[in-house]
This record gives sequence, C-alpha cells and structure tokens, in this order.
Amino acid sequence: SLLQWHATVCGLRETPWEGGIFKLELIFDENYDCTPPEVRFKTIPFHPNVDVMTGRPSFDFIPGMGITSLLLQLQNILAFPSLECPMNPLAGELFATQPKFCVQLIRDSVAESRRVDLKAPQQNVEAENSGDTPIGCQPLLPSLRRKVPFENYFIEWSKSGVSK
Repeated sequence: SLLQWHATVCGLRETPWEGGIFKLELIFDENYDCTPPEVRFKTIPFHPNVDVMTGRPSFDFIPGMGITSLLLQLQNILAFPSLECPMNPLAGELFATQPKFCVQLIRDSVAESRRVDLKAPQQNVEAENSGDTPIGCQPLLPSLRRKVPFENYFIEWSKSGVSK
C-alpha cells in the first residue's frame, strides 16, 4: 500500500547506537503533510523516547516535513534522547542516573537489532558490503525513490478519497 511504508533507521556513527538496524512502520493518512504519520519501531530499542510496549517514538512533526527529514529526526532521537518527558520512564531514569549502565543496554539493543535483521528476509540489498555499514543500512537518500506503475498509484489515490 502507498499509505503503509516500512523503513530502516540505523544507529549514528560514533555513538553507542552505531551498527544498530531498527525497522519502522509508517502509516500515512489522506491528510499527510499536514498531520504526522503513525510511526512504530518494529525493532523496539531500549530508549527513553520510545514506548516499550507499542514502539511508538516521541518526535516533533512539522507540517510539510518530508520523509527523509522524519527518518533523520528519528535517527537523531536515538543518539540524543530527550529526558524531559520520557515515553519509557525506566529508560529515562536510567539514562539520567546510570549512563554507563545505559551504554551497555544500548549495545545489547544494537546487537539484538542486528540479530533480528539477519533473520529477516533481505530484499533489494546489494551483495557488496564494505564492513562499515550493516547490510540493510546503506545510505538513505538513493534508496528512497522507487517507480510505481501509474495504475497502482491511481488505485491508491482513488481509495484515499482526496479527489471526491
């Protein structure tokens, strides 16, 4: 469906999240671009800004924000958590009071994300891998665009009710 997307956010280099492969689901409605998509981590990290039960992250949405900006914001949220109003209070407290312990929990979360990713079927992934970037975590921008047959686009567009 054009309104339900699957994405991957990788941990930023030179942070404890480096090497992490976190799968996301983004669900858009017909008002997208004015209203935020529903975002859920399918690979739920131990993080103050991610609900441990639902995988929903806390993020700032600005109308007109593009998908690339949203994904980059989620990547930055992982690396630089906000402790003001945590969605996962335990993670928020631990990040504030026991940062060394949290680094180990982050590394465990990264390792688990890689184990989960290895079990998932790989689609459209280059066989070549430099070793620096995990398979499935290639640079974001070149892979965002894909061609959609007009018939499929028209069917999804018609279902959204935008033209009625």
